[in-house]
Amino acid sequence: LAGGRSGDCKAVIPARITQIGKAAFYGKHIENVFFEKNGAAYSFPKHAFFNEELLKSFGKNGRLYDFEDYDAFLLRNHFNADRIRMICERLIQDWEITEQTRKRLFLHVEDNIEEAVKALAEENAVKELKMMAGAGFFTQDNISEIIDILNRTDRRELLTYLMDYKHENFKTAGFDFSV
Repeated sequence: LAGGRSGDCKAVIPARITQIGKAAFYGKHIENVFFEKNGAAYSFPKHAFFNEELLKSFGKNGRLYDFEDYDAFLLRNHFNADRIRMICERLIQDWEITEQTRKRLFLHVEDNIEEAVKALAEENAVKELKMMAGAGFFTQDNISEIIDILNRTDRRELLTYLMDYKHENFKTAGFDFSV
C-alpha cells in the first residue's frame, strides 16, 4: 500500500498473491488497485461509505476480488466522475468481466448518455470524458448532441476536447458542389 498526500492509498496486488483475506483492507481508503498478475487497474469511489462497501469484496468467494457488488454499484442510476471512470475501466479491461456484464454496463451509460455527460460537466471531469471516448461511447450518431449539451455549460475544456474528437474521428460530409 502506498499512501498519497491526502491519506488515500493505492494498492498493488503482487502477481505472487493468490488469496486475499476478508477485511484485508478494512479501515483503509483505497482509491486505486493494480493487479500485477493481469496488469488490470481499477478505481474505487472517493465517497467513504461506498469505498468501504466495495473493498469488502476482496477475498470474497475465493477470488482476489469479486466484482459482483462492484458491477452492481456501477449500474445504479446516478452518475458522477467516479462512477464513469470505474465503468470505463471495467469496459476497457478484460479481467473478470463477462460479455453480458460488459454489454449491460455499456448500455447503462449509452441509454443515459445525457445524464452522464452533464455529471462530468458539473465536475469538469476532462479525464473521465476522455475515458468515455476511449471506451467508445461517442459515435457519429450522438456526438453532435453531446457537443450541444456541453455547449450549454461553461466547461470549455470539455467542449473543446469533444469538438476536436469529433473532427479527428468522424468525417463530416462536405458541401456538395455538383449540379
